[in-house]
Amino acid sequence: SANTVLSAISHVSWYHIRNLGYSVGLHAGHNMAVRGMQRLSPPPPQKQPVTMAILREIRRRCNFQSAHDRVLWGAAVMGFFFLLRQSEYLADGTKMKPYIIQVNDVQFLSTQGVLARSIDKVAAVSIKSRGSKSDQVGAGATRTLHRSGSAWLCPVQATWELVQNSRMFSSNEALCATGTGKVLAANRLAKAIKCAAAAAGADPLTFGTHSMGSGGATALFATGVDRLTIKLFGRWFSDAFEQYTRMNEATTRSLAEQMERGARSHVSPVTLVGASSSSNTELD
Repeated sequence: SANTVLSAISHVSWYHIRNLGYSVGLHAGHNMAVRGMQRLSPPPPQKQPVTMAILREIRRRCNFQSAHDRVLWGAAVMGFFFLLRQSEYLADGTKMKPYIIQVNDVQFLSTQGVLARSIDKVAAVSIKSRGSKSDQVGAGATRTLHRSGSAWLCPVQATWELVQNSRMFSSNEALCATGTGKVLAANRLAKAIKCAAAAAGADPLTFGTHSMGSGGATALFATGVDRLTIKLFGRWFSDAFEQYTRMNEATTRSLAEQMERGARSHVSPVTLVGASSSSNTELD
């Protein structure tokens, strides 16, 4: 694809800058060829966001007598609520990033904002992200969420249980640890999401681990949270986050009604001054 070609060329350019002191670029003819490839190449497939039905199905399929399934469910809830990137909390096979979220990156807070030591005192959870693919300078960020009010879908409860599980292996293990030095693999969560999507009547091929962050962003968008809040909470440094949100039934249900109401509240620039009210009545 054109993106693959451009990625390879960027490495060549970087090598010249790093070792020879100058950059190289594409010939005009090559530029034209790449643009042609971009027009002919299909757009990259975007993963669909998880829905409440899919989340329920993931939970229903978990065996909570199994430590692995308890971690899987906790990871799903964390990914959804904190809009996490895959590398921040999951392993790629057996490999994990140095900035993967660990137990010491988590703090539980009481209603007074002080550290809480028991789950009945916990009102909120703060998670520090020490890096990500989009955080090129490693600045890190901390995000805090309070209890959701749900008995089964709550970031505070899920994170608490993950911490208790990880502490069985070491004092500062990865948050989604399944053993000492082992972390839940991304393909395990992806498989669970796909199976749940199929059971919910959706196409499993359009879902993956990215569906968790996309689902969280879409849920925020559907409830009217402004785009700046979504961007800041999701730690996006550009408007690229908008590709993660989707229009769903909740956001489109009243659009026609709102548009009609908006049209009534604003005078059109071509509306004749002093037009008779009878013409407006006929259109009501």
